[in-house]
Amino acid sequence: MLGKKGAAKGGQTNSKDVLSATELGLKAKSLGIMKKPMTQKGKKILLHKAPKIEENEKTSIFIKGNKASQNMQDLMKDLHSMRDPALSKLFLRKAHDWHPFEDIGPVEHMAVKQDASLFLFSSHQKKRADNLVFGRMYAEHILDLFEFGMSDFKGICAFKSLEVDN
Repeated sequence: MLGKKGAAKGGQTNSKDVLSATELGLKAKSLGIMKKPMTQKGKKILLHKAPKIEENEKTSIFIKGNKASQNMQDLMKDLHSMRDPALSKLFLRKAHDWHPFEDIGPVEHMAVKQDASLFLFSSHQKKRADNLVFGRMYAEHILDLFEFGMSDFKGICAFKSLEVDN
């Protein structure tokens, strides 16, 4: 007996007797079922997200958290300058009141929106002063989170360097 939608007599089943994925509590995406795009823009987006022989380069985003100190902003600018500027984006104008270890939703949303697989989030709290959170994404979800505290920061511009001829 299959419950309220059972098999017909004699072991034969009708198309009405087969339960759908939603009735079984499964998401279509987990079964590999994708909607067909209705517009050209939708088709372009799905082709961009599809698996490729040679994957896109890993891009990163640098996000300023609530009450991030000037030292943290300088650190993020230095890390951004060490990485290829085409592969990273800075979000330092607006302070985001997010807490990655409590609710990762807004950070995941921004990373997916910017197509970034790496992110850095700076914050400053009374008990955890000058924190930097590194995170990795996989399949549009958080894979790893690492939290580092910073003390005695010296920026790149604080070090004197000699001009090197090539």
